[in-house]
Amino acid sequence: MGVTLLLISLLGLIFLKGFKEAIGVSTILVYSYLALNVVLLWVVGGYLLAHGVAIDDWWSRLLVQRGSIWNMLAVSAFLFPKLALGLSGFETGVAVAPLVKGYPTDTEEVPTGRIRNTKWLLRTQPS
Repeated sequence: MGVTLLLISLLGLIFLKGFKEAIGVSTILVYSYLALNVVLLWVVGGYLLAHGVAIDDWWSRLLVQRGSIWNMLAVSAFLFPKLALGLSGFETGVAVAPLVKGYPTDTEEVPTGRIRNTKWLLRTQPS
């Protein structure tokens, strides 16, 4: 949690310098964060392979705490759309789309390059 807060704070400071710089730094931060997650999953996976009973204990506690799998599914179905929308990056894409540059031949009536580049942005942005 501390590493995440530190990285977000640094990104906020970079935004003060400029938007283009912030995008470059955020790309580095995302790759760093993903690398840390891979390390974490590797360590946890090794622990679970060595201590298989941990999964059974977790599942038993989960069912006792939540009542049944149906309760868990109901809560998940209710919360998932909000979670998916928040993590989708859609808001970021909409905020950045007006800043996308197109081809030199683009006009207000036919912004072919801007449309193409905005589609590329939305497909490739981390979410």
